[in-house]
Amino acid sequence: MVTPAGLGEAVITAALTHGGITRTASMNVTAYAGHLWDVHGTYDLNAPITTFETAQGDLTGYRYTAVVWLGVGYFSLLPLEGTYADLRIIGPGGDTLVVADTGSIISSIDSRGRLIVKLIGNEDRTELELTVASLTPEFIDGGFGCCGHISGAFTATRRDPE
Repeated sequence: MVTPAGLGEAVITAALTHGGITRTASMNVTAYAGHLWDVHGTYDLNAPITTFETAQGDLTGYRYTAVVWLGVGYFSLLPLEGTYADLRIIGPGGDTLVVADTGSIISSIDSRGRLIVKLIGNEDRTELELTVASLTPEFIDGGFGCCGHISGAFTATRRDPE
């Protein structure tokens, strides 16, 4: 068992020597503030596109936005689950493309110990995959990827309780 000294990312390395041969294994882990059940609520997602394949078009200045509702997966193995609405790509001139009106959210912990949150749209297709770096009751942030050729950083800011 490992207890974090503080918030953030760390690398845990273990080594074993047997018969004069040493083997090592390392794992990246992230320590989050608070508990998962503290983050249930409604968030505004803002995900500026910073990396893209130019063969797919110039996405300079574009960003994804959505309204995200998160809850804790009480009755499932998922750490977080929920729904989203109004997933859009907004261009630098304000032009808007609606990607999905609504969809579901699932999450998992990947092999590196990172929380992955997926926005799933029509036909069970992943619209956005969020890799969480910071998780607090006020905001969630990290990196995102989409479609195999678009990525960037995201922030989801919690709305005031209504």
